[in-house]
Amino acid sequence: MSEGASFGLSAEEAEKELRELLRLRCKASLVNAVGDAMQGNSASAMSEMLRLEQLAVFADEAGKLDLVSDWEVDPGMRQRLLDMYAKTGGEQPRDVKLLERILGLVPVPAES
Repeated sequence: MSEGASFGLSAEEAEKELRELLRLRCKASLVNAVGDAMQGNSASAMSEMLRLEQLAVFADEAGKLDLVSDWEVDPGMRQRLLDMYAKTGGEQPRDVKLLERILGLVPVPAES
């Protein structure tokens, strides 16, 4: 296959599909983290939060892949998971600001 093959998708369609896939994967990680936390499995919950952060960083670095979504998870639970996750950073700092933004825990500034 030649470089730049489109697989029948326009650039806009491919970007839309990628954005939707990332949103679904992020949502799955968040929901799994909630389930693990509710079952008392903090290690698994933090593993899911790490996966969420990795996906969020990828989307952020790719640009134009806004992951803000209707998470269908109570904001209090999202905040609780984020607080737990922020405390587990150790030597590897967590991108709490990015997670706060995509999880809808801080107001998103209006674009000028």
